[in-house]
Amino acid sequence: HIGSGRRQWDGSGGTNGALNHYEETKKHFPPHGFPLVVKLGTITPHGADVYSYADDENSEVTDPKLAEHLAHWGIDVMRME
Repeated sequence: HIGSGRRQWDGSGGTNGALNHYEETKKHFPPHGFPLVVKLGTITPHGADVYSYADDENSEVTDPKLAEHLAHWGIDVMRME
């Protein structure tokens, strides 16, 4: 899923695409769904911004296997700037 970011309290920002996708996947793949989100514009060979919508996290997280996980989707982090 490629979607927009979270809408901010003042109505600015995205349209909650990633959050809505997570809520939908919880219905189809209980109990956790697919909580991790990677902000595409932040991917570099050194890492990326990764956020977890999981109820017990709901914050930025570190994915030690980020390169492996993104490779599944055809993203080579070593080629990103």
